[in-house]
Amino acid sequence: MNHLDINFYFRDMFGRLCVAASAGGEIPNFLKNEDMFDHNTKINRSVYNLPLNFEIKNNPIITSILEVQYPTPNIDESDFLTEQDSDENYHFSLRYNKKLLEYKSSNNSSEKELKNRFNDYFYNFDMLAKRGFYVYDKLNINHPSNNDYVLVSYPTYSRRNIEHVSSHIHAFSTVSGTPYIKKSLITKRNDIFYTSNFQIIDLLTLLDKEAL
Repeated sequence: MNHLDINFYFRDMFGRLCVAASAGGEIPNFLKNEDMFDHNTKINRSVYNLPLNFEIKNNPIITSILEVQYPTPNIDESDFLTEQDSDENYHFSLRYNKKLLEYKSSNNSSEKELKNRFNDYFYNFDMLAKRGFYVYDKLNINHPSNNDYVLVSYPTYSRRNIEHVSSHIHAFSTVSGTPYIKKSLITKRNDIFYTSNFQIIDLLTLLDKEAL
């Protein structure tokens, strides 16, 4: 069952607020209930009234995919595709995993600022992250049946910051009634954000299995 591009909201077991863009592909089972679909639509409208209270960061791997999805005009797409990848057909899971492994191996602890060319892509995701949400997007947008998602934008807040806690509580109340999964989706310790959070997730399977 495919739809227009919609945002769907959920939480993990620690109350972290998450949103994913369907990119016109499959939606989780909980949204196939008409009442839940309508509730999700109302939440989406309410979320955009939340204040932009959080600093954010982006997935440092995603620009390597965007360079192929949206090549610079007059630059041959083959500049970004190896001969082995030339039949990739815009299915980017292998490419993404390769780039993620390279990023981990580089011991690069600072986020690469490579997003200027793709501000239009990041804009809406960043606006949601600034409201306190971990934002996911489909990786293989030309393959509707593929449910690989990756984290794109996320807030950098601390539970030791009173203003951050207050803003989170406000956002949490806005998404009341959304499903939650019985697992921790985000790995953090003492406000350290781990690169494991950038791994590909079969998000719909996880939600269909774990969401309450």
